[in-house]
Amino acid sequence: MISVPLRPTPAWMSQANCQGTDTNEFYPDKGGDSTAARRICRRCPVRLECLKDALDRREKHGIWGGLSDHQRTALLRRRERQQAREAAATKQQEQAGNTCVTCDEPEDRWDTRDRLYISGGVKCPGCSRADLDEEKTLEHTEMAA
Repeated sequence: MISVPLRPTPAWMSQANCQGTDTNEFYPDKGGDSTAARRICRRCPVRLECLKDALDRREKHGIWGGLSDHQRTALLRRRERQQAREAAATKQQEQAGNTCVTCDEPEDRWDTRDRLYISGGVKCPGCSRADLDEEKTLEHTEMAA
C-alpha cells in the first residue's frame, strides 16, 4: 500500500467556526441541504482564507468558504475568463505599439529604428525629418540676418 503524505494544516483553520462541528454538514449528499454549513461559514472570521485555499487547491467536494463545488467552479471560470480578457487586451496594446505624437501614424508603418523619442511620446521618421528641415531653415535664416 502506498501512503500519500497529507498536507500540513493551514494556520487559519484553527480559527475556523467549523472546528468541532459535524463534517457531514459540509459534505451533503448530492442535492442535500447545506444551509447549516453556509450559516456557519457566513459568520466565520477566516471565510475568505478558507475559500481562497479551496480555490487554489481546486477542491471538488464540500462547502468551503460558504460556497459549494459548483459555485467555486463557476467562480474559477469567471476569474479565468477575466484573466484571458485582460491578457488579450494587454497583447492587443503591445501589438498596437506607439503612434507618432505629431501625425498619429502607427509605429508599425515605419522603420522603428528611425523613431525619435521625445518628451510625451515618439515621432515618426517623417515628422522627425520635417522638424530637422525646419530647424535647418531657421538656422539658415538666422545666419543670413
